[in-house]
This record gives sequence, structure tokens and C-alpha cells, in this order.
Amino acid sequence: MKTETEHLENHTARLTVEVEQPRVEKAMQEAARRISRKANVPGFRKGKAPYNVIVQRFGAAYVLEEALDTLGNEIYREALDEAKIEPYDIGSLENIDSENGLKLVFVVSKRPEVDLGTYRDVRVPYEAAEVTDDMVNEAMTRYQDRRAVIEPASRPAQLGDQVKLNVKSTITHPESEVKHDHDEEEKHEESAETPDKPEGDSPAEHEHEHEHGGHTDPYINQDIETILTESEDRDEVLPGFSAQIVGLSAGEEKTFQLAYPADHKDDRIAGHVFDFTVKLEEVRSRTLPALTDDFAKQVTENQIETLLDLRIQTRKELQEVLTRNVESDYADKVLDDVVKVATIKYPEAIVDEYIHQMLDTLDRNLRERGLSLEDYKKLEKKDDAALHDEYRQPAIDRLKRALVMGEVVTKEKLEVSDDDLNTQIDNMSAQFGEQAAVFKKMLLREETQRNIELDLLTERARKRLMQIARGENPPLGADASMAILPVPAEQVEPALVGASSMAQLEGGAPRIILPDSVVNAPSSALPEVKSEEQTEAQGESQPEAHMEAPSESTEGKD
Repeated sequence: MKTETEHLENHTARLTVEVEQPRVEKAMQEAARRISRKANVPGFRKGKAPYNVIVQRFGAAYVLEEALDTLGNEIYREALDEAKIEPYDIGSLENIDSENGLKLVFVVSKRPEVDLGTYRDVRVPYEAAEVTDDMVNEAMTRYQDRRAVIEPASRPAQLGDQVKLNVKSTITHPESEVKHDHDEEEKHEESAETPDKPEGDSPAEHEHEHEHGGHTDPYINQDIETILTESEDRDEVLPGFSAQIVGLSAGEEKTFQLAYPADHKDDRIAGHVFDFTVKLEEVRSRTLPALTDDFAKQVTENQIETLLDLRIQTRKELQEVLTRNVESDYADKVLDDVVKVATIKYPEAIVDEYIHQMLDTLDRNLRERGLSLEDYKKLEKKDDAALHDEYRQPAIDRLKRALVMGEVVTKEKLEVSDDDLNTQIDNMSAQFGEQAAVFKKMLLREETQRNIELDLLTERARKRLMQIARGENPPLGADASMAILPVPAEQVEPALVGASSMAQLEGGAPRIILPDSVVNAPSSALPEVKSEEQTEAQGESQPEAHMEAPSESTEGKD
């Protein structure tokens, strides 16, 4: 067997393999016997028709086709070994040439390769964050909110009320985003790829272009309940939304606009314009309990005696959350810098997989907001190809991060022991109290354990990169600080820090791709894609177990 290897773009390779004639003939003889055993050939019992009869009845091309079911698999595996190529997925059989001997042409996606370069020289300044008194006061207010006495109110809405609204709205992006989109082959703006807003149908009167900016997307189209607050930072919809609702009575409707300057402190809404049509459906008053020692006992089920102790415990929990958030953002910055110094090669096949994963996530997010991916495509006038192109670069960015972290795990010799895994499972299941045993049983499933292991390795890779970026020069291998993932301690009260309605789609760093886990199919698998000529030649001629041979008679003896 002779193999010629041509390395192509996008980290793929073309293998052209010339197969020895004796080997081909042997494979065709075996294939003819298999055909004879499952086809009815007049004049012969099954399995007894000779080779020349099978070739005459079904054609040499079909016998070769049957032979390749086994031979092609063997040739493909041997060609990969000879070319020293580690495949990412199942290869494709691009061409079959049987004019002069047998020549097979395979195209295979190669396993991703990562060279981290000078990653241990990466340095990023780190600034710790401290919880302020305002943060603690905000948490106290949340405690009060949860225990407010709520009653129907027949008056107009005022600050502090809980209201039910029917909301229809759109978001118009700044012209700078539109210009960037045109520079990127008219890819759509970032908010489409990360629906950190509730999605919904845009009102019919809103056009795709807006006088205040560029592209317009649906934002909210659903019934919501929210608390009207004076603090814009606490506004659950958008800063300034509550002020627009104050004074409305049940049944009244209002159209208004919220526009944010380009230098707004929240860059997710900076420069954006939101148009709302809101109908107030219900007003309910809220009476908050007083902040007293008795209140502290009520909040903690008598675990904390005084309001001062409640504030101290709350500050401690807030600091833990704040530190995790700051370190997460820091780890993201470090990872981005490491990606910049790394050399990363990957096939298009893995990019496609990431795109599909991200679109599946988008679909789930849209469905939670009353839309589907199909609805979104209609609203945006996009087809599958346009949506695929739009998500290509975000998928590539996410893929690079995952590949780099996988290589960090290898280079830094990070690993997860059985004890680490068991400890993590115990900590996770313990959060469910009386149901801990039930959830532990679920966590012990093989696939779930593997996911937990990957999460542990991902977190350890991020911690190691943070150590490197701070200039700590850590030794290779895991250290004591990497024992387990941080499982949030039992708080005085769940959801102490409210989740933002602008939560990002990606939800943190991508899970690592380890060198030993990138292969989605064994290299010995027979290529599934056949040439067009081969497919047309085969057509519907493949015999089933009881298919009759062609009608022409052939005499012979059994």
C-alpha cells in the first residue's frame, strides 16, 4: 500500500492511497461470497454462486462497493497510521478510482493542536474588591422585600409598589455596532449572539432601522412582574424603567423610550435605545418589615440573634460572592491574553459543532422568553446560513479558550484524583439536605462524573493561569488551593445577590477540551461520505436478504 499525504487548509489532510491488486481481488472475492449468501441467484443455493456469476449479475462496481465496507475501513486506518495523523472525527471518502488498480482518496479533519508559547510570561494586574456598606444595605433591603406584606391597591402606581405589566419593546443598537457588523461581512450585533435580555416580538410599527441608531432587535414581549424602585441600580428591567410606570393606573397604557449615553457605566446598554409600549395590569402595595433584632431572627430561623450579627454574616457572604466574581473576570482576562500568545490549529468540523451548541443555547433562551429560533430567524430575516456565519467568530473564540485550557491542564500536569471527585460529589449533594442521597445517586452516573471532572479541571486551569499572571511562579501539578470547586456555602437566605436580567449567554468560561477527549469517533471507523459517482452507481441496487438477482438466467450447478 502506498500513501500520499497532502496537508490542506483548515487543519485537514487528503490521503491518496494506492491498494495492491492482490488485496483488492481478495476483498472482492470475500464480498462476492457475502452477496451470494444474502441474494437469491437462480440456479444456485444461497452462498453457492461462484464469483464470476456474482460479478456478472451485480456488476464489478457493486462487488467493489461491498468489498469497501471492510477493505475501506482497513485502508483508512492503515493510511492514518502511515501518515502519522490523529483524526478529529470520521473522515470522508472523497473519490474511488478503479480504472488502473484501486486508488482511494480520503479527507480527514486533524486533531486540534495547541502551542502555548510563552504563556508563563503573561502578567495581568489584579485588584481585589471589598464589600461596601451600600452593598450590605442593599442586601438588607432584599431581605425586607422578601417579607413584604403585599395588598391590592386601587390607586395609581407609586415607588415601592409591585406591578404586573404587559410589555412590548425593542432595542436599537448604536451605529458603531452597525459599522462593525459591515466590516465583519454584515454580521449581526453582539446582542443577537448573547440574548442577555428577554426576547420578544417587536411591535409592527417599529422598523428595522431606527432614527437614533442602527439595527433594531426585539427585546421584551411578555407579561412581567416587577417592583418599582427609586434606585436605578435596583431597577429589575432597565435603569429608569420604574420612573416611567409611576402614576399609571391599572388598565392604562404608555409608550416611552429609554436612551443611554455611549459612556454609560453598563457597557451592555451604553449607546442603546429601548422603545417600550407598556400596559399596567395590576398594582399592589408593599409594606416592608422594620429592621430589628426580631427581624434578624426571622430571616435566619433563630440562627442569628441580632441585626448587627445579621449584617456581619451578610457582609461575609457578599465578600465571598464578590471575590468569586472578581476572580472570574480576572481569569477571563488572563485566558484571553494566553490565547493571544498561543498558536492554535483546528479543523472546521469542530467550529461547526461549537456553532450548533451556541445556537441550541440561543434557542433555549428564546423559548424561555416566548420565542423560538425559527421565530427569531423570521424577525431578523435570516436563514440558517446567515445565522451560522453570524456565530462563527464567537464559536471560534470560545473554541480557542477551551483548547488552550486543555493544553494548560497538560502542560501544568493538573489532574483530578478519585478522592477529589468524590469530595466534590459529596459537597454538591450535601446542598440538597434530606434529598442528598437521591442527588448523589444521580451525580454518580458515569457521564455526570465525567462532566464534574472536566469542571474541576477547568477550574484548576483557570486558577493556575491566575497564579501565573500574578507572578507567583507556581510549580507544576495541582496544589492545596485546587482541592475542590467552590460550592457556595449555605447563605442566610438564597439569592442574596439578585441575578441580573442582562445575564450573558455563555455563562463564564467554556469547559476545557483535553487532548484525549477531542476525538469524537475512532480512527478505524469507515468513512461515511461517499463520492457522488459512487452513490449514483450504487443507487437502489443493494440486495436485501431475499432480493432476487437480475432477471437474466444463468445456468450453473450447486
